[in-house]
Amino acid sequence: MTLDEEALAYLLQPRDRWIDIEVSICGDENPGTVRVVSRHSSQEGNLLQEFSIGWPESSEPNTEYGYGLSIIHDIKDHYFYGLGITTLTEFQTIVQTYYGREIAGGTLGRAPNGDYSSRIEQAITDELFGPRGARVYGPLETGLLDIYAIDASSPDCIAAQYHMSTICLDIMLPRLKEVYAKHPVIRRLQASTLDQPLLVDTLLPGVKWLNKEKRLLTIRDNLGLRIQARAYVDEVLLATTRGIREAVREYVERHDLLSIYCAIFDTTHYCLDS
Repeated sequence: MTLDEEALAYLLQPRDRWIDIEVSICGDENPGTVRVVSRHSSQEGNLLQEFSIGWPESSEPNTEYGYGLSIIHDIKDHYFYGLGITTLTEFQTIVQTYYGREIAGGTLGRAPNGDYSSRIEQAITDELFGPRGARVYGPLETGLLDIYAIDASSPDCIAAQYHMSTICLDIMLPRLKEVYAKHPVIRRLQASTLDQPLLVDTLLPGVKWLNKEKRLLTIRDNLGLRIQARAYVDEVLLATTRGIREAVREYVERHDLLSIYCAIFDTTHYCLDS
């Protein structure tokens, strides 16, 4: 068994906790629009959340994440870690992605566009200040500060970047480094999806690719697609996420960040068991 096969088997291994995901691409009430709907349910069958995004049929080719299907991201980067899907948890997935991608691919310190720390910093800036163009949150979103902290002063906005960088690099990163160092299979799952074709083909059955090598699709070619998947929660990673949540919560309370930035630094629902 190759490491990729072992990693995929570990990701899909049945566990005591799971979330069921159903994603569909369907017609919309507005002519010329295609809608992506993602429904997430607990193992008891209760609807936890639903995301719905409308796209013009003429939309340019994009990835499944860019179109808002987000199946791989939600299974592998959120629920596998016991992470809820909130504004703040997205920052943990940023750290997982950029640090994990380098070490999974053996490129630590040799990334062509800067190392993981500079990429994390840039992603923080993009998320807070935007815009980054069409994203999983919807095609018209801007920076998080414009959405959740519209009354924040310029010094407050600059401070938000400092606080988020501290949380990501000083709180989240050391704990994730420890996990990746001990668990090569988990580490391998952080490789780019372009480097994990078996994982993509398994989690995205039935997708009609416009460019399979680059994993690009068009929304119009996939009208009628419906994918059901089960996302299992790994107990080792859930314990790591709990530790991160508690440390972040203490930091947020100590600096009174909720009073200015609201949901950006809110740890409510950070873990699936919270």
